[in-house]
Formats: sequence, structure tokens, C-alpha cells
Amino acid sequence: MSNLRIVCQHCPSVVFNNKRPDVVKRPTMSAMLHSETQEDLETDDFFLLKDPFAFDNVSVSKPLANNYKLLACADCEKGPLGYYDSKNNEYLLLCSLEKN
Repeated sequence: MSNLRIVCQHCPSVVFNNKRPDVVKRPTMSAMLHSETQEDLETDDFFLLKDPFAFDNVSVSKPLANNYKLLACADCEKGPLGYYDSKNNEYLLLCSLEKN
């Protein structure tokens, strides 16, 4: 299995450079922030991480709606790069950040 390297879109910092994680479908960031329920939400593809130490360089926001936290670059503080779902202990990094 190859490595996945994600570089911040706003600065040269490497956010993730590790073994390629599984891809999962989860609610989009917009959907999960604006919905009271988790039923029939629009989904997006995310890289699923369970360990925050798998990241090279990420910051986590204060809790938002439904106890979700946004992920951002720890150097420039820009994002969001994905979100943390505290209920399921999942760090979800947007697949769209991968450069082919």
C-alpha cells in the first residue's frame, strides 16, 4: 500500500504523510454543521483516521455543532481540511485534498 501525502493548500506545510488510510463516505462538513439529525445527509469521501498522531501537522478547533471539530493546518491555521467526529472518534480528512 502506498503512502498518502497531503500538503496544505495555503502554505507549504505537510499535513499528512503516512500510510494511505481507508476511504469512507460521511456527511459533508456543511451538512453535519447545519443538521440536527444524521439521517439523509449529503455525503462526501473522506480519508478515515482514528489516531490524531497519524497527522504530521493539524490543528483541531473548539467543539462546534453536535460536538464536531474542524481540522486545519497547524502552521497557517487555514482550513477546513476535514473534521473530527468525537462521537465516533473519527478524524475525517477530505479526499479532495489529494493531488494526483
